[in-house]
Amino acid sequence: MLICRSLTRFPFRNRFEPTLRVYKWAERINSVEKGNEEVVMISAIFHDVGKSINGDTNHAEESAKICRDYLLDQGFDLDFVERVTNVIRVHSSKEMPAEDLSLEERILIDADTLDETGALTVLWDSVDTGAKKEQSYLIVYNRVAEALEHKKGDLKRLKTDEGRRLYHERIEFLESCIRNLEYELGMQ
Repeated sequence: MLICRSLTRFPFRNRFEPTLRVYKWAERINSVEKGNEEVVMISAIFHDVGKSINGDTNHAEESAKICRDYLLDQGFDLDFVERVTNVIRVHSSKEMPAEDLSLEERILIDADTLDETGALTVLWDSVDTGAKKEQSYLIVYNRVAEALEHKKGDLKRLKTDEGRRLYHERIEFLESCIRNLEYELGMQ
């Protein structure tokens, strides 16, 4: 199955686990924002399936094509298929103004942005550092601190109130983690 293929650069990752996490974030956001649940959840399942084929090169368009073919083959109504594939097509367009997006598009963009933010940021940087030749707590600390600054910049990309709320929680967690690491590493 292509969706589960590991990414060679990061052997501890696969395409399936991020899909499940984005699905869960989409479910959480949608429970508050009240988009069309079927559109949101199907688009979350298919949003990155094209990465398994083309990597990151225009994966949103490839994912939309795969989803379109599948849904049409399963007998879904063409209007519904177009709604879902439009959501998938724009899910990486994080710079688009929220007012130019449907609610379902905003929900999937936020769900995708939330993935690997928070505790998973710390896990990601720890596991990836541990797989390298040079390893230390300080290297992980520096990576997490750098990731935090980058992720703070992503806050402006969030499109829904619930997505922003959840993202703020993740940022607060990372800030607390950094403070604790500084204390425990004797940096303060």
